[in-house]
Amino acid sequence: MSRAAAFERAEELRSAGKATARARDLLPLARPYTGALAVALALSLVATATQLAQPLVIRALLEALEAGAALAPLVGVVVGLFTVGAVAGASRRYLLGRTGERIVRGLRERMGAHLLRLPVAVHDAHRTGDLIARVTVDTTLLREVLTGGPLLVVTGALQFTGAVVLMALLDPLLLAIALVTISGAVLAVLALSGRVRAASRRAQTAVGQLSAALDRALRAIRTVKASGAEGRESATLAGHAGDAAVAGTRLAWLQALVDPVTAFAVQGSFLVVLAVGGARVVTGAMATGDLVAFLLYLLFLALPLVQVFQFSLDLQAGLVALDRMGELLGVDAEPVDAEPVDDEPLAGAAAEVVVPPAGAAGSTLPPGTLATAPAAPPATGAAVELVDVVAAYENTGGPALDGVSLRVEAGRHLALVGPSGAGKTTVLSLLCRFVEPTAGTVALDGRPVGDWPLRALRSAIGYVEQDSPALGGTLRENLVYAAPEADDDAVAAALERVRLAGLVASLPRGLDTDVGEAGVRLSGGERQRLAIARSLLAGPRLLLLDEATSQLDALSEAALREVVAAIVAAGTTVITVAHRLSTVSTADVLVVLEAGRVEASGPPRHVEAVSSLYRRLLAEQQLAAGR
Repeated sequence: MSRAAAFERAEELRSAGKATARARDLLPLARPYTGALAVALALSLVATATQLAQPLVIRALLEALEAGAALAPLVGVVVGLFTVGAVAGASRRYLLGRTGERIVRGLRERMGAHLLRLPVAVHDAHRTGDLIARVTVDTTLLREVLTGGPLLVVTGALQFTGAVVLMALLDPLLLAIALVTISGAVLAVLALSGRVRAASRRAQTAVGQLSAALDRALRAIRTVKASGAEGRESATLAGHAGDAAVAGTRLAWLQALVDPVTAFAVQGSFLVVLAVGGARVVTGAMATGDLVAFLLYLLFLALPLVQVFQFSLDLQAGLVALDRMGELLGVDAEPVDAEPVDDEPLAGAAAEVVVPPAGAAGSTLPPGTLATAPAAPPATGAAVELVDVVAAYENTGGPALDGVSLRVEAGRHLALVGPSGAGKTTVLSLLCRFVEPTAGTVALDGRPVGDWPLRALRSAIGYVEQDSPALGGTLRENLVYAAPEADDDAVAAALERVRLAGLVASLPRGLDTDVGEAGVRLSGGERQRLAIARSLLAGPRLLLLDEATSQLDALSEAALREVVAAIVAAGTTVITVAHRLSTVSTADVLVVLEAGRVEASGPPRHVEAVSSLYRRLLAEQQLAAGR
């Protein structure tokens, strides 16, 4: 966030009546580094003391020069003061820089870890770029506020006070003239600062709109080119660039007014003091050495004022950054489980679950459903049950699921079908606890998922999401992401199962091939198969496939059906979400969802017989396939 944007954010918060961070809220962040900051303060005081002593020594040097006295001792003192001041200043800057980087590192580690553990719903509610900015840009804004800024204020105040005292001892009349001149210039700068701030906001907003328009076009560059929209997008960019230029010109004009006023604060007061002081030297009311020392101290009055004014701007930007970070840190993260995954009871609980037969009390499937399904092998998968589940998302017109009940035995294949928006993906999100139900029960092995340690729950689930994202890095890094301990034989077997072995063999670098940002160097189908192989490699007890075949060709789809059948035969529970009904034709149980409710459920033949919606979906796909 730029400083102008920080001002805008602060004003929005204040106008809305929301609590904002205060300067004292920064103290806990700096407290662990009190020792280093104390040393830096001591070095700053040493540097300030040497600076305040330099004009007096130079005055003594001029007096010695007029008197014909030895100059070597005083020259040595001047050199010594410059050297000590330079060393102290350089040491202070290094120490503050190192401390600032440590503070920023701690903040970024904390923010990054917290962001990764925030619920999925929080990520869905924020723009990714904004979340990244809070970890990178906002933490950087706090660095100067927590380190250099406060020390500059302290040392600047001491420098200003020391200079005023010494100037009063040298010549009270010149001091009064200097203060009047500088005060007038400072008031003028403050009067203009509000207009400069507003112009900065407008300029930053215009640049932000330009960046947003460019980002929008570049992210969809293939669509832009395929639509022949380069000219229209160029015109949009040109419009935003023109707005930015107008706002920037306005800002430059105001800054051009500020610059001469600021220069007058230093140069004008210098010239006035020089003229009056020169006259006093001529009349003998003031010594030449005193005038030179006074002029040097005059610089010590202007610099602290500039530093304090600059720090006030940095402080406001830093407090806004602290507000933005606090907004996220105040959101409860998902729990961190301390127990080892291997010790969790979820790993062996499936065999102990007693599932009522079809038609029995508590069964949500129609009579005969499970009786006609093939017998399941010894269960190693997870039994799943949803009872009267209601789930909703923020800012939506109604619930995504409204009283949904379904169940699947361990080691069976359940398919969720239905039109878009029916709630199919929400069922998977509930099982992974990406979304929490507002009513009802979601259970694995007869136990609500909310009662399972989160790490154990998710380690038992393989999830292939709808977009099948690949992570930047190599093929190998993507494959073993959920199972870092997997050996080469296991990787090769997973590749064979999803028909990616041929692709890997054809690549010059094989598994060490970089897939590019978000897997851009792979086709959509290759990314989907990679995501499936990644989940299979972890050996899940429950495999969730969300439109996992949407970008596969017919041969790859048929191969995946065989893979799923083999996984189910081995005892793993599989839940598939699919629009392509051919993908789930061999499922043990179909559940048809419509508008968040179960429209029908049972074996495929049973559902086809009782569900007009399923027959309509099937007919439309068969018609589309025959065209």
